[in-house]
Amino acid sequence: MAQERRTSKRLNVKLKAKILVQMFGSGSRYEYVTENISLTGLLLKSQAKPVQYNEGTLLEVWLYPNEVDEIYFFAKFVRKADDYTFALKITDISEENQLLLRKCYDDQLATDQAKE
Repeated sequence: MAQERRTSKRLNVKLKAKILVQMFGSGSRYEYVTENISLTGLLLKSQAKPVQYNEGTLLEVWLYPNEVDEIYFFAKFVRKADDYTFALKITDISEENQLLLRKCYDDQLATDQAKE
């Protein structure tokens, strides 16, 4: 069995936040939805077969957890989970965007705990 490498709890995000991803500097953005999210990474799913990235590919990411907020950060492609799902690790995020991500994370965690 593979050893767990995550350091932050993952959340199954029910809201299916919209995500736009492009290879650094490419200008071609692709849309995904979140399967789950932590403060250090996320699992994305595509309705169509996603673009094939190589391990370590640097990506620009725009996360839209609601109709108001936009969270921008850089991430690296980590692994493919299946033909439509893949994992990213957040590598660089501004303090302002980190606070927005933390709020989104905390709000979803509170919602999940209230349902238990």
